[in-house]
Amino acid sequence: MVVRRSVVVLDTAALLSMQLESLSDRLVTSRLVVEEVRYGNLSPERVEAAVEAGVLEVLQPSGDAVGKIRESAGETGDLLFLSDADVEVLALAYEFMSRGYEVKIATDDYSVQNVALRLGIRVAGVRHPKIRKTVRWVIRCRRCGRKFKTFRRSCPFCGGEVARDAE
Repeated sequence: MVVRRSVVVLDTAALLSMQLESLSDRLVTSRLVVEEVRYGNLSPERVEAAVEAGVLEVLQPSGDAVGKIRESAGETGDLLFLSDADVEVLALAYEFMSRGYEVKIATDDYSVQNVALRLGIRVAGVRHPKIRKTVRWVIRCRRCGRKFKTFRRSCPFCGGEVARDAE
């Protein structure tokens, strides 16, 4: 068995869009990504064939890595916009990077890319270009400028529109 030190962690879009068999890197994804594909009926036979052929590994990140990702995503303001599957993808990449692997996340999700780049994890866009710089997001009322920790449709103070803005 050949041990590859270069790992690509795939999110759902990458798993469905990329030609997995043609990649020479070690390909991994999380259990929740596979569940999104399987239960969303998004071509589950493709994933099962890749796993059976040994092209794709399905792994579970540690609770510590998930905690680190949630903390970092909170700092960037992306946590509200990440699914549990996104968090697992980031946590897997973080674990591999911590063990000295060369890691890249294949994703078009800009929140995933933002957190990954902040942690020093490389990213590759699947169908869209990757982001060029990291951003710190805040949830702010467009009228009065108040900031909020959770997303809401309108400001409880002035009734203005609340949106995610780069700080």
